[in-house]
Amino acid sequence: MKWIIKVSASLFFIFLLAGCIGEDYDYSPPVASLLSYPDLMEEELEAANIDWNSDEEYTKTTDNIYSFAEEQKPMQFYSEQQIDVLFEHQDFEIKELSVYVSQNGKETELPVDEQTFHLPEDEGEYVIIADLLTDQGSVEYVGNLIVEERDTNPYPPAVSLENDADEKELELMKADWQLSDGAYTKETDDMSSFISEQKTLQYASGQQLNVLFEHEDYEIKELKVYVSQNDEKTELPVNNQTFKLPEDEGEYIIGLELLTDQGSAKYAGRLVIE
Repeated sequence: MKWIIKVSASLFFIFLLAGCIGEDYDYSPPVASLLSYPDLMEEELEAANIDWNSDEEYTKTTDNIYSFAEEQKPMQFYSEQQIDVLFEHQDFEIKELSVYVSQNGKETELPVDEQTFHLPEDEGEYVIIADLLTDQGSVEYVGNLIVEERDTNPYPPAVSLENDADEKELELMKADWQLSDGAYTKETDDMSSFISEQKTLQYASGQQLNVLFEHEDYEIKELKVYVSQNDEKTELPVNNQTFKLPEDEGEYIIGLELLTDQGSAKYAGRLVIE
């Protein structure tokens, strides 16, 4: 009996170890790409300089990253468009991610918030550079960027809340929006998971906020703002895209519903009132 137990325990350990060894890890420098919002166009950046040391050493040196970038296939996006930086894998810890553009010898850094940034307002041709610093090394990516000005934006607008100090963005949760060549839809299946992933917006009680839209290429028919706490939903009166937060402190879910002549969109975020 003891022999059987020992053999079983040994087999269990071997299977457990095999399972751990069988997990797939990618230690090479990741491929990086840019994903535009909300039209979800993805373009790949090219690694210009690599100093990466994980399971083996990876190195690459490019003397003139600007000439190298201009040799790449042009990627076209729109003025002030929201862009996410995506990595093919993320078997590493990001210590710093910075993005900047260069045009006519002038460099402009684009603020990055959790791998998301916005393109410049001015149209034209740029070199775009993304510098990634991790616990396994660094990679400098480049691309040949063309920024175009869009006369009209056919997608649901990004929405932010503005007070005297700053702007904070709400996340698009649901959309049913008509386009010239079809429809743009978005559906969030797991509301609790969606909310838990959002950044916390902190405001003072009773504070007045303005609702800002990235664009207004549509006619607003109705705009509603509400907060929810302990499954109790309270609508906040909106006047000219302005509303006041509740007086009571606490944690809330804040929601915004936009109804237009092109369709509807719903946005949400995590709210803390102090």
